[in-house]
Amino acid sequence: GIPGQDGADGLPGPQGIQGIPGQDGADGLPGPQGIQGIPGQDGIINYDSLVSIISLDTNFITNVAGIIGGSGNNFEFPDGLNGEPITMTLNNLSSGQFYIVPPGKNLIITSIFNDNETEMVYINNIPVLRGYSNNDLGESDGENIYLGAGDSLSATVTDISITGLLFDAVVEPVTLTDLLSNPYEVPIGKSLYISSIFNPHADLISINGINIFEGETNDYYNSSIKKSDAGPWFLKEGDILTNCCQPMYNGEISYNGYLFDANLFSNYSSSGGGSSSVTIDYDSLANIITSDSTFTTSFGIGTDVSSCNIKFPEGLNGEAITAEVWNTNPYEVPSGKRLYITNAYVDANHALTIVGYGAGQILYPNEVLSQPIILNAGQKIATDAASHGRINGYLVDETSDVLAITAEVWNTNPYEVPLGKRLYITNAYVDASHALTIVGYGAGQILYPNEILSQPIILNAGQKIATDAASHGRINGYLVDENYFENCNSISNSSTLSTTIVNGNNDGDILVWYNNEWTNLPVGSNGSVLTIQNGLPVWTNNNLIGTSYEGGVIGYIFQPGDSGFVYGEQHGIIINIDANLCEQWGCNGIFTGVTSSLLGSGSQNTNLIASQNCSSSGSAASTCFGLSLNGYNDWFLPSQDEMQKIVDAFPDLINHFSSGPHISCTNAAWLSTEVSSTTAKIVASGTQIVNENKLDFRTIFPCRYF
Repeated sequence: GIPGQDGADGLPGPQGIQGIPGQDGADGLPGPQGIQGIPGQDGIINYDSLVSIISLDTNFITNVAGIIGGSGNNFEFPDGLNGEPITMTLNNLSSGQFYIVPPGKNLIITSIFNDNETEMVYINNIPVLRGYSNNDLGESDGENIYLGAGDSLSATVTDISITGLLFDAVVEPVTLTDLLSNPYEVPIGKSLYISSIFNPHADLISINGINIFEGETNDYYNSSIKKSDAGPWFLKEGDILTNCCQPMYNGEISYNGYLFDANLFSNYSSSGGGSSSVTIDYDSLANIITSDSTFTTSFGIGTDVSSCNIKFPEGLNGEAITAEVWNTNPYEVPSGKRLYITNAYVDANHALTIVGYGAGQILYPNEVLSQPIILNAGQKIATDAASHGRINGYLVDETSDVLAITAEVWNTNPYEVPLGKRLYITNAYVDASHALTIVGYGAGQILYPNEILSQPIILNAGQKIATDAASHGRINGYLVDENYFENCNSISNSSTLSTTIVNGNNDGDILVWYNNEWTNLPVGSNGSVLTIQNGLPVWTNNNLIGTSYEGGVIGYIFQPGDSGFVYGEQHGIIINIDANLCEQWGCNGIFTGVTSSLLGSGSQNTNLIASQNCSSSGSAASTCFGLSLNGYNDWFLPSQDEMQKIVDAFPDLINHFSSGPHISCTNAAWLSTEVSSTTAKIVASGTQIVNENKLDFRTIFPCRYF
C-alpha cells in the first residue's frame, strides 16, 4: 500500500565516542602590528661588582691591565714597573755568603756604589763591573744589570752597595762569559737584549761575525775611568755573539741582559694594546669605570701606557738588525719600516753619517749612544770614508703618526718645527768650537760641543733650532702631533680587550690560555697525568721514553718552550741505538760553519754538512742523510742540545755505551755540532758532551723527529 506519514523524531541518543583529530589547517595571514608598549626603565649595572670580578681575573690583568698600567712595555724594565725596592751591601766573594735571587723573581740593579779602583762585582762568580762607580772619581755604571731566580750576587769587598727592584719574573736574565771558546747562539723563538758589557781589555765584540763594539767598559784600568758601554744591543733567534782574544789578568769579557720570547712585546705597539679575532668595545666600559676607586686602585691608572716611551715612540715589537757599513756600502732602511739604531761604532778618525745630510757627523768618533738614531724607510746610514763602521738596533713597522727627522742646521738655516707638531731631538752633533741653540733664548748653548744627549731636546710648533755660527750641525729625532702622548697618564681610548673562545671536541678537553689566545687541550690518554710544565698544563706519559716507536725508541718528548712543541700534541725525537754504524765526523781541516747546537737543529745540521761534499770517504752526517732504516729515510745526526735532552730524559741510554753489538767502534757517539776545522762534539759514556778530533771513528746513533 501507500507508505504512511513519518512519525515524530525520537529523543537524541547518547553522545558517541569522539573521533580522531584531523590535520591542522594552513596558517592564516599575520594580523596587523599592535601598538608599541611603553619603554621600560634602563637596567642598573653594578660596576663595583664588575670591577671586583675582573680585578681577580688573571687573563684580564695580563691583557688589559698590562696595556693600561704600562707593565712590560719598557726594554729597561721588561718585568713591569711594580717592583719591590732593594738596597743592600754585598758580601765578600770569599765568604761564600752571597745574595741569592728568590724563586720566581728577577732582580734589576739600577745603581752600584764602588769607591775602590780595583774591586769587582760578580754574578755567579762572573765579573760584571770593576772599579769606581757613582763616586767622585767615577761615572755612573749606566745600565741596568739583570739577575734571575737562583743567581748569586757578590763582590770582592764588603763596602760595595747596590740599589734596584725585585719583580715577579717575566723574562730570563742571562750573564754570559767565555764566548771566545763557546760563542753564544740565541735560542729558537727567543730574542736577546744585552744591557751591559764588562770588557777589561778593549777586545772586539761581534754579532754574526760583524764587529759591533771595541773598548774597555765598566772597568777602571791604568789610572783612567773606562766608560759604560751604553747599550743596549738586540739579537734575534740564531744570532751568534762572540768576542776575540784570550783572557788577560783582569778576567774574561762578560755580558749581561735577558732573553725574552720573540713575541713578548707584540702587544705593545705605538698605539697601545693588542688585538685578536674577537674585539670588545672597551671605550664605553672605560668611560664609566675609570672613576671607580676600586678599578683605578687595581689597575694603576696614572702610569704609562704602551705608547708612552719617549725614546721608542713606535713601540718595542721589532726585528733586531746588525750591519757593517762604509761610504760605498750604506745600510738602507727597507720599505714600510723605521730603523732605531741603539748602538754604533766608528773609529777615532771617521764618523757615522746619514746619507744626504752633508758630509758631517751624526755620531762622534769613539762615542756611545744614549738615545736612538731614527731613520725613515729609504734613508741610508754609512761612514764618511772607506773605514768600516757597525750599527745595531731594530726595525719596526712604520706608523703614520711618527716621522723621523734628520736636518742640517746652522745660524742662518735653522730647523723650524711645523704647525701642530712637536719635535723630539734624540741625537745632535756640533763641533768643538760651536754650540747648538734654540733660537730666541739668548746666544747660549742648549748642547755642549762634543757631548751626547742623555734625554731628548723637545721643541714646540714654531720653535727653531740652529748652531751659533756658520758651522754646520746635525739633528736627528722624530716629529709627532702635539697631543701624541696625551693619554700617557690615563687609559688610552684606543685600548681594546680581545679574546677568542674555542669549543672542545670531546668530554674532558680543557680550555687553556696559551700564546695570547684560548687553545683547546685535548683530554689525555688513559694513565696519563696532568702536570704543570713552564706554567702550562700538559698531559704526560713518561713511560713512553725508551719504548719502541717508528724505527727506534723514543728518546725525548718535546716540552713547552721547545722548538717542535705543539700544544695539545705529542712530538719528540726517536733514536736508533742498534744501527751498528761507525764513521769519522768528516770534513777534517774544513770549518763548515753551518751547524748549530740548538734543540731542533739536528736535521738541518745534517743536511747542510752533507751538502758541503767535503769528505770523499763519507762522514757521520752523510751516513745518516742517506740512511734507510726500519722503513724510514729521514734520519739525522743529533745536535748537542738534542743529545743532552735525550741523555737527561733517557738515562738507560748510558747502558748502551758499555756493552752490546750496537757499539760499532767506541763508547762515544758523534753529534752534528761542529766546533772547529778539526773538532766536533761527541757524547762520551752516555753522559759527557765533549770535543773530539774529526778523524776519529765514533759510533753513530741516527735520530728522527716524530
